[in-house]
Amino acid sequence: MSVIESLGGNVIIHHLDGIKLNNFQDAIDKTVEKFGQIDVLINNAGVMPISYLSELKIDEWNQMIDFNTIG
Repeated sequence: MSVIESLGGNVIIHHLDGIKLNNFQDAIDKTVEKFGQIDVLINNAGVMPISYLSELKIDEWNQMIDFNTIG
């Protein structure tokens, strides 16, 4: 049980893949179906590779840029 629910509120938590935009629409649809509207939406996501640029892990850096700017 979440803190919100323990205080008498209602909440839905969706774990989403920030790169797959259709996941967001599904979460919105399910939320509106249950509650009729969305009062608060918190998007709390981000990634950061743990490596030096000199290691040239280009794929990790590209993933971070895509996720943090598009996701």
